[in-house]
Amino acid sequence: MEIIVPISSKSEANHWFQANVKIVDKCVELWDSVLTNSPKKKGSADALEILQTLDALLELEIKMVFGDGFKFANFERHHIDFEPNETRLDLNLDLVSHECNEVKEQLLNYVEDFFNNFIQLDTVPASGNKKATKDIEAVVKSTSKSLFDTRFNMMK
Repeated sequence: MEIIVPISSKSEANHWFQANVKIVDKCVELWDSVLTNSPKKKGSADALEILQTLDALLELEIKMVFGDGFKFANFERHHIDFEPNETRLDLNLDLVSHECNEVKEQLLNYVEDFFNNFIQLDTVPASGNKKATKDIEAVVKSTSKSLFDTRFNMMK
């Protein structure tokens, strides 16, 4: 059983990290994409405050299920090292492809259309050969042929 808690850092403006509270293991995994030595300690303090808040908010439920002496604030805290870009991509893929996503088909159609437009652009193989190719692994896009993106009102 696990509780996932987003935490807004008090030490860094506009910075969020995630605490995975693992109830059975009595530990908390702190996932922070900009982990350094100094924020590590501050992140632990922010996490401790959240754990103390969970203890207060769930006091009755904790006593009914676990009895006296159970405290989230006593859980061990571990900082998890991870590759933030890969993790973000995995998370986005999970969100888009989830069965409860009501706009899943619309998103997948948009991505397919974008991809199809992308591969229709002139491309140059990574080998330097000037012959046009559809090999998406080795695409070099021309800025003059980039698609116009109305969301940003600029050329991509």
